[in-house]
Amino acid sequence: MSHQQNHGQGGLKQAQVAVVMVPLPAQGHLNQLLHLSRLISAYNIPVHYVASATHNRQSKLRVHGWNPLSASNIHFHEFPTPHFHSPPPNPNASVKFPSHLQPSFDASSHLRDPFAKLLHSLLPKSQRIVVIHDSLMSSVVQDLVLIPHVESYSFHSVSAFAMFFYFWEALGRPFPVEPELLKDLPSLEGVQLKSYRNKGTSEDGLPIFNTRRNPPHPAGKMPGPLPVLFLLATILFATHLVNSLRPHLLSSPPNPCATLPSPLPAVRSDQLTVLINGYSPSRIPLLLSLAASYSSSPSVASVVILWSNPHTPTQTLTLLLRNLSLSSPSKTPICILRQPSPSLNLRFLPLPPSLLRTRAVLVADDDVSVDPKSLEFAFKVWKQNQNRLVGLFARSHDIDLESRSWIYTIHPDKYSIMLTKFVILKSEFLYRYSCGGRREMEEARGVVDRMRNCEDILMNFVAAEEGGGGPVLVGAEKVRDWGDARNEGAVVGGGEEGEGVREVGLSSRRRDHRKRRGECIREFHRILGRMPLRYSYGKVVNSVGEQGLCEKGGKLVFCDQQVAE
Repeated sequence: MSHQQNHGQGGLKQAQVAVVMVPLPAQGHLNQLLHLSRLISAYNIPVHYVASATHNRQSKLRVHGWNPLSASNIHFHEFPTPHFHSPPPNPNASVKFPSHLQPSFDASSHLRDPFAKLLHSLLPKSQRIVVIHDSLMSSVVQDLVLIPHVESYSFHSVSAFAMFFYFWEALGRPFPVEPELLKDLPSLEGVQLKSYRNKGTSEDGLPIFNTRRNPPHPAGKMPGPLPVLFLLATILFATHLVNSLRPHLLSSPPNPCATLPSPLPAVRSDQLTVLINGYSPSRIPLLLSLAASYSSSPSVASVVILWSNPHTPTQTLTLLLRNLSLSSPSKTPICILRQPSPSLNLRFLPLPPSLLRTRAVLVADDDVSVDPKSLEFAFKVWKQNQNRLVGLFARSHDIDLESRSWIYTIHPDKYSIMLTKFVILKSEFLYRYSCGGRREMEEARGVVDRMRNCEDILMNFVAAEEGGGGPVLVGAEKVRDWGDARNEGAVVGGGEEGEGVREVGLSSRRRDHRKRRGECIREFHRILGRMPLRYSYGKVVNSVGEQGLCEKGGKLVFCDQQVAE
């Protein structure tokens, strides 16, 4: 370790592996990961150290035994964080914890978006990216699970002794420990503030994994050092392995319109991202089936469940995550994005680049199932009509001659609105809906919140305005709308469960549904000052069969049809 790492930027460009360090902004944590960075960089591996300018300066000044500036293969990234108050330490505090650092910890949560952008910038230069993050910075690195060629490892800055007892407690004390060891062991409650323990709990809640409790050892039989260390190593390895494969629970970015890069980053067009809107726990069994079905499609890059019920207990979503792991055998990433409110506008909230890397987005309800063949065909049709909405459920606007006003209706031969029960659209439309249009679109989104309806109609306004054409209706082989109010009797699973799935939908509880949606059309027309909706005619079907009829076996059948003799 005596030689210097004078490899320059050439090493960065040629690197097959890059390492990204994400420390907690506390000196003991910053220092440990900086020393680890030096060890890794000695192997000609570029290391990217992520922190704010203040904390990078502190880590450089306080390091001992070497000069970080001499290590050319360590790249310090100084990302901005909000200003925070830093009070002096209180030596007389009842809890011996550096509470004056809490504002700094809170500000560090804003590193999430810059961190994700850094990973994307490293992808073209590195075949593999390894993220090593402090165990209390999981919320900052949470988006890495949906970025290809990235793996993560959680770094625990405490001693192996402390880690052992932490996992020993978490596993339900699976074997006895000498009483002398426990006598002077302080509890977390005695050395940490409640706010800090809450942070630790929230960080641990991000990488949830299952642990199987081993049967307790017979009384008086203590495992030797090797089994204890093996147990600890197994737990740490299982944490990384399961975290890299399981679905994740993420939080919605606070202001995605302000943090999205402009222009939008390059995205892939050979796959799509599925956005499923979820709200009611009664639909979770169906949601599990839908997520598994979508994730098994080769055309799907990832599945994002937009959970829009902020009152759902975390325990319920944790169970959903666990069941998603069991019911989705494919390697397609699945995550739950917990929305801050039930606003229907959040269905079209632009996602950060770490979650959305495709040009096409499939917006779907949590009560509509579509066969895989129809999904593939609809995506194929969209590729030829990327400026239009492509879907399976069509409606129309029209003029009521008597009242001389716009109405919402269904025509047998034309349509101008594609419902978001199942619709494929260009990812840029999410940005246009949520971030574009200035004051007019803000007022139109206010109508959606006030009516608790019509977000799909407003998206049709946006798509028609941007693309200049009407939507495209695609014929499907097998589509089941479990939530349609016209379903008779129980729908899913029989009895009350099926009834619950059918009755949850907002639309099924509105007798004046068409009237209210007609009011939305009129309001959008008034606010925007124009009517961009365009009519389309016909349906695209996945067949070019024979149309001529021939007499075979005494029957008129299609000429290419074989008739049994």
